[in-house]
Amino acid sequence: MIKTNLINTALVIFSTVGCLLLLELGTHLLYDSRLYSAYRFRMSRPEPYAEAKYPVEELIEEAVMKSTGITEIKEKGLVYHNDRTGKYINVVDNFRYTTDTPKKFSSKVYVFGGSTVFCSEVPDKFTITSYLQRKLNKVFPGKYKVINCGVGSVNTLQQLARLKTIKLAPKDIVIFYGGVNEEALFLTGRINGWFSMGEPYPPYIPNPKPSFFRSLIETLYTKLYWRSLFVNLFLNPNTYQINNIPTYLQDTTIVNSLKKKLFRSYKNSIYEASTYCKDNKAVFINFLQPNIVTRKENTDYEENIPKKHLISVSAPFALKICYETLRIAIDTLAKSEIKTYDLTAVFDHTQDNYYLDQYHITEKGNEIIASNIFNIIKDK
Repeated sequence: MIKTNLINTALVIFSTVGCLLLLELGTHLLYDSRLYSAYRFRMSRPEPYAEAKYPVEELIEEAVMKSTGITEIKEKGLVYHNDRTGKYINVVDNFRYTTDTPKKFSSKVYVFGGSTVFCSEVPDKFTITSYLQRKLNKVFPGKYKVINCGVGSVNTLQQLARLKTIKLAPKDIVIFYGGVNEEALFLTGRINGWFSMGEPYPPYIPNPKPSFFRSLIETLYTKLYWRSLFVNLFLNPNTYQINNIPTYLQDTTIVNSLKKKLFRSYKNSIYEASTYCKDNKAVFINFLQPNIVTRKENTDYEENIPKKHLISVSAPFALKICYETLRIAIDTLAKSEIKTYDLTAVFDHTQDNYYLDQYHITEKGNEIIASNIFNIIKDK
């Protein structure tokens, strides 16, 4: 009896694994994997990686497979990366490691932002903060230590929440670099930022309590979408916001309501961050980051980046609405003498390829961003 049960169990496991493998193989045969998987697209070494001086495939594998994840404290609005040790990506005390920091320094430079500040697309040496550190070392040797406070998907309100956990010293510098994650408001309805365990529906569509089956699908998608083409294509729980423009974003009343909500939230968050810094005698500077939609003229490569799942149909639409609002907000903030700058045109002078998708760039773009930030803060 025991032997029979073991054989039956083995047959069930073998059959299940075999079916899954056939599904994955069939998906690869029917679809071009590079069109649908960010992991495979980056592994194909697209144009932004053409001049990389490091093993791109090793970096991407480490970024995806050796991630230690994030910690969320939803009631406090806090999200931060867990510590990790790797060849290319390191997180120490919940901050992405910045290279070339001086052993002795008199002030700190905190750089807050989302995944485009964390920069998992490049090794530690080539993040925005590491480039900024080297530029500061050259002009102000031994004076500043740059700290990378980037966390994937956080918006400005979440950056503010983390800023308030840091005890600033006089003459420290705080930099907010963001904008693209405010887009989540238009795609998810969340003004308080993205939380992985949050409800995935916007409030404008039916919002049933997630069933066990849906929760299982969401878990499988979160864990496997980078590696499985089948999962990436057919188990995405949010396909309504990927393959088409949601109907609620075509409703002028709803869009205008969201824009007003974003304007208030963004303006108040930046104002509060500036006030917090002023109260601690620190310097605050806000930067509106570029994205593929804000570039004056996209390159042929950027025009042909696979659109499905790398650049969804709804993302450029939502980004356009989002940035219209953010530009009005920073103009308003500037009138209150808050230092805020628009960096959305920094790539307009060249036809080099920087983007891996609508937001993320590689080291050549990071250096340009760091140079622009440095040129502004060095006079402050």
